[in-house]
Amino acid sequence: MSMTMKIRAIMTTVAASVLLLPGTATASAYPVEDAPLLTGNPLYTAGRLPAANCAGKPAKGSSLASVKRHVSALITCMNDTWRP
Repeated sequence: MSMTMKIRAIMTTVAASVLLLPGTATASAYPVEDAPLLTGNPLYTAGRLPAANCAGKPAKGSSLASVKRHVSALITCMNDTWRP
């Protein structure tokens, strides 16, 4: 996969999460019980992730370089916010 295709895939994922997720999803799944293979993962004991305010301003310009900077800053913010 070329670098341009990877960047487009990342941009699409970020755009979809920024546009579609905030305040639109509701939890409708029931808790899984009696399934240690599913719930025994240490991930479940980590607790909630802290809120992140990483969306910030839209990317400046539409060049590949400007979008790369914007996505890189967004990913850095999320990594810094959610780092254990």
